[in-house]
Amino acid sequence: MRQIKEKRMPPPAGIFDDQEQEQLIELAQTFAQAGDQALAYEGEKITSGKN
Repeated sequence: MRQIKEKRMPPPAGIFDDQEQEQLIELAQTFAQAGDQALAYEGEKITSGKN
């Protein structure tokens, strides 16, 4: 998510529409949370806070 916020992703030049970028960040955060919930359910180490 850091690369999205720094406008380095997606290539080649990131997203410069602030509203579109914010939507992508929200989707990425939701995806990361779902992944962390699945890992926690399986007893694995979660990745929250490491974006």
